Amino acid sequence: LAPGENLRLAHCRADVANATAEIQGTSDALMGTLAIQNRDSLPCDLTGRPSLALRDADGRLLVLEEDVLDLGSAPDTAIVAPGVTAAAPFRWANWCAGSPSPPLTLVITFPANGGALDVSLPTARGARQDDSPGCEAPAAPSTLAVGAFAVRRDDARAPAQGLLIPAT
Repeated sequence: LAPGENLRLAHCRADVANATAEIQGTSDALMGTLAIQNRDSLPCDLTGRPSLALRDADGRLLVLEEDVLDLGSAPDTAIVAPGVTAAAPFRWANWCAGSPSPPLTLVITFPANGGALDVSLPTARGARQDDSPGCEAPAAPSTLAVGAFAVRRDDARAPAQGLLIPAT
């Protein structure tokens, strides 16, 4: 690169990624972690947040309001090396509709037109039997909030110096 030039990486895409999700029940919500592993042979850029939706076993999308989960600890851009995993937290709260038909599927739409992946939600520790959060405010919408991606530091394949860069 010439001085002053920026390295341009391809955005991470669903067709060269694996996804998993972990969830745990809390007193008023389901908290989870969405993990995306880069299966490509090149690093990719996870700029922004994914769009999330939930689908029940009958294929119906649950009516949810998307929100931003700001934990203040992750940058908006994560450069993900081949084989390395980036993770984003999410929180589903205030489910006042009837019990959704389990199992539930998390529909992940990647930033920057990167495509979509489905991942089955595991049974949550501490959640209700139907794996939905409790109804805390019947007049308020159910929300599904997602945070920014960050490269998992416990991934032995992640570079020692990390590949996190701040959003510009």
